[in-house]
Amino acid sequence: MTYRKIALVDVDGVLLNWIDAFLEKTNMSLEEFLQLEIDLPEIAVGMVNKFNCSAAVGFLKPWSDNCLWGVRQLFESGYELHAITSFGGDIHSRELRKQNINRYYQWNAEVNMISSITFTDIGASKEEALLKYGRDSGIPFIEDHLRHAITGAELGFTPFLLNRSYNQNKNINKDAEDKVFRCRNWSDIVQELA
Repeated sequence: MTYRKIALVDVDGVLLNWIDAFLEKTNMSLEEFLQLEIDLPEIAVGMVNKFNCSAAVGFLKPWSDNCLWGVRQLFESGYELHAITSFGGDIHSRELRKQNINRYYQWNAEVNMISSITFTDIGASKEEALLKYGRDSGIPFIEDHLRHAITGAELGFTPFLLNRSYNQNKNINKDAEDKVFRCRNWSDIVQELA
């Protein structure tokens, strides 16, 4: 039996371009949505959950060609990729999400490059899902949400935070600063891991 290294990946903003589809569906700008998250977080979560329960989640595009390339590079270099997604949704939308990921991240007809998907509630911490992989494991954890990346660092994972327009102005606290690696794109991640 061949043992593969494990890498953990977020889905929205890392594998799939959720934000553009959500903003188009809600006719909001990114700035308006980010302000809504601050001013009326319950309404923002409700809008996200409504979108995540729609058929649209089965047809999200990959974040970028660089992302498709990066996942393939990690897979080819011996990584087994496990997704952890803050998604909520219902059983049907979760199945659409799995189909959407498998459509783009398939190695061949029998093998998906993303071997498992763990769902957490919208806005919930990913701590419980991460701890299934052990504390202080050093396992790479690729994320676009600063809070989740810091949680990963505090639990002893190696977090890579992909720079996105919505996380650019957020500073990493000093305790986590040396443990969270900000990356421009998947090329930076591949350079570090593959």
